[in-house]
Amino acid sequence: MKKSSSRASHALVVPGCSQSLLCRTTAALALLAQFSSLAMAQDAATPPAEQVDLEEIIVTGTQLRGIAPVGTNVVSMSEQEIIATGAPSANEILTKVPQVSSAFLNTPTTALDAGLALIRPNIRNLGASGTSTTLVIIDGHRVVGAGALQSTPDPDVIPPGVLERIDIVPDGGSSIYGSDAIGGVINYISKRRFDGLEVSGRTGFADDYQPADVNVTAGKDWGSGSGYVSYAWAHNDSILGKDRDYLRQVTPNSGYCGAGTILANGTTYANTGPNTGSLTPGTMTSCDTTDEVSLWPEQTRHNVFGSLNQEITSSVTLDVRGYYARRELTLLPGLDARDLAITAANPFFDPIAGETSQTVRTNFLGAIDQQATNTLTSYGITPTVTVALGENWQLRALANFGRSETEVSSATVNVPVAQTTLNPYDLRSNSEAALAAASLHNLVVGKQRLSNYRAILDGSVFQLPGGNVRLAIGAEYMKENHDSHNGVTAFGAEGTTPTVRLDRDIESVFAEIAVPIVGAGNAISGVHSLTFSASGRYDDYSDVGGTFNPKLGVTYEPLDWIKVRGNWGKSFNAPSLVDKTGVEAGGGIFSFALPYGQTAPWAIAIAGNSGADMEPQTATTWSLGADFQPPVVPGLTLSATYYNIDLEKVIGLLAGQPYSPELEPFFRDNVPCAQATAELGSVAPFPPLVPVSLTCLFSPTTAIFDYRVQNLGEIKTDGIDFNVSYDRSVGFGLIYAGLGGTYTLNRDRALVPGASFVEYLDNPGTSRLSLILTAGAQVGNLNASASLNHRGGYDIDPVVAADPNNPFPEEQNHVDSFTTVDLFFNYKLPEAWVHQDLNLSLNVTNLFNEDPPFYSGGCFSPASCGFTNGSTLGRLIQLGLRIKL
Repeated sequence: MKKSSSRASHALVVPGCSQSLLCRTTAALALLAQFSSLAMAQDAATPPAEQVDLEEIIVTGTQLRGIAPVGTNVVSMSEQEIIATGAPSANEILTKVPQVSSAFLNTPTTALDAGLALIRPNIRNLGASGTSTTLVIIDGHRVVGAGALQSTPDPDVIPPGVLERIDIVPDGGSSIYGSDAIGGVINYISKRRFDGLEVSGRTGFADDYQPADVNVTAGKDWGSGSGYVSYAWAHNDSILGKDRDYLRQVTPNSGYCGAGTILANGTTYANTGPNTGSLTPGTMTSCDTTDEVSLWPEQTRHNVFGSLNQEITSSVTLDVRGYYARRELTLLPGLDARDLAITAANPFFDPIAGETSQTVRTNFLGAIDQQATNTLTSYGITPTVTVALGENWQLRALANFGRSETEVSSATVNVPVAQTTLNPYDLRSNSEAALAAASLHNLVVGKQRLSNYRAILDGSVFQLPGGNVRLAIGAEYMKENHDSHNGVTAFGAEGTTPTVRLDRDIESVFAEIAVPIVGAGNAISGVHSLTFSASGRYDDYSDVGGTFNPKLGVTYEPLDWIKVRGNWGKSFNAPSLVDKTGVEAGGGIFSFALPYGQTAPWAIAIAGNSGADMEPQTATTWSLGADFQPPVVPGLTLSATYYNIDLEKVIGLLAGQPYSPELEPFFRDNVPCAQATAELGSVAPFPPLVPVSLTCLFSPTTAIFDYRVQNLGEIKTDGIDFNVSYDRSVGFGLIYAGLGGTYTLNRDRALVPGASFVEYLDNPGTSRLSLILTAGAQVGNLNASASLNHRGGYDIDPVVAADPNNPFPEEQNHVDSFTTVDLFFNYKLPEAWVHQDLNLSLNVTNLFNEDPPFYSGGCFSPASCGFTNGSTLGRLIQLGLRIKL
């Protein structure tokens, strides 16, 4: 074919296009698409020596079709493996992936803070406050965030019944996907086509617990396209602390239980109701304060997921996928412990020994309904147009829109009203009207919106002896909005707290190339194949500026059964919009409440976020691994990967950290009050603390503790992922086994810039070893398997000191390992019996009803007291049925 003489004169004019980075890149992308068509038309006359059949499915970890990501390890779960987990939600499926540390051997506990209705999957345990270092995507694209005080995508918007597979890439991925992919990427991939009707359901039981779920999928495949709709419903009741022995109080009793404790003239009296003169001095009420805490909340979830794909012409395909999800949770936060200052202003005041005031330590359990409700509604739609431009070239254009709303409602106590109007000695005796007047309504609302547009052009640019050189280039635009309202009002009153509105724009360009230096056409002894890849992405944020993140990868096969792979790259995690809200609150507290060694008798705490000053956290990541499939043992695969992550400018907060000089200027001592007032006097106090301006009434100096979410220090971690799998056909069917896990070699952290690094593997909850061992067999229509889930024990440094005031007073210097066993059985009834595809299943989780290891060193939250290194619902038995018509 004759070359076109007009190629050099081609120009593209886009009406209304500005000179922004994204607009210029999109124009260039369209122009390159024209050039690609011309080039492919020319090449069609002389076909290359090696034709490549490119798959339509984009593999996770790359924008190139038809090839696996170069130099990268991908952990995948197939549809059958997903079914075998027995998980009713997309999030809980990840309990079978050791690298996903927040879910492995751990009940995916819904966060009990007011603004978040879900957990966030977390590869490598690199989570940060308010944001995430793990990118969660569905079908290769982002999902709108959820939450009011935090923001994270919700994997549970997709029903498990429509999942074709899940890909986990435990490597940095910002060169491909942009922000968040520091620890890695989790890609939930839905079925592209479906024909028929499938109904599945499960019901189960554990001690004081019953879950149930149903999934119905109906669709039609008409050859040139397919469409389906799937609906899922799931419900479970709650598990309270009193339902599980391992959740228990490990802190000293303070007398807030039952009817409470009275402090009069420096003496405590266990309250037995209205004072009768018979109260015993030196006594306190006692109980286990975790009994009324929701370990696992009551939950109802509805999901709808739809898919439509259609070939418009021989070269144009339209794909539309959308979802709607609603989740309702109900939970108890535990005892609302209160100190009520009672004087003669209270008509029920009853002196014990002539005192003029008392402090009544009490709680409002049973008097004020403190049950919290958390409702999350989310929906999104993603249309994609795919255009075949010529031999091996394709243009994909995507639009992605998502909306979510989180609403949290709960009640709390209006302490000033309660102190002067209620009978503090017998709270349940007060009238409903009096209790209502002493109640406050907490309402937290968060609304988030995502608009996302992306175009990718990829194909083969030319051929080398080793194969086709593949190139992908693209541009992307994204807009995020987050509105939040957090107010406390009297019941029935309108809130006066203003809504905080935040938004940002992100413009991105990216490119990726894969170069097969050695392939089937030029392989030599010792070099069966050698492929190199390079990718890079530039993201320009309207609020935090621009960042460029490259990645290099190489895959080398000395023999056809040995693969060596490695990669190096930069990744980043932009602050969430919530992190950018700025300082929200501050106030003064007595120094004994925060024993950091300061000499000033008062301390001021600054809370909230550092706002406009916050920068992205950045990481350098690299890994080196190998895969072996020895021909002498057919069916055996051995894999190992060393990973290394250096995370800087960590987004977090310093609350709970012991004082040390290197934490300056985050912790400042002996600040003159006049200086503190000038710096912070305009910051609103947070109850029950006093305004900053009042601190000078108590002391001429103060200490200032900066507890804002902000950029802090550095985390360095490395470790080894390993996997062994084996499957073999035998006379009676198939046997299979697998061992997968991760071992952390080091995890060092410098809390703030310039601070010394401290080993973090001795802290509770940071086990070095996590693994899962599975063995099973397919015998005719029966598939049966057993899984052993293990998390290693570890020493505690520093040890938990002995304390005779604690319920468990002994010293503790070690946390035990945690091992559970799960069973799965699936029997497909012979079609001669039922004339349908009918499967019966049985899942047994935690067969031996093992409790997680004991830990006496305090609680991160009321629902985490007394244990660490994993959690569990107990022995859970589920019966299931799945039928395909």
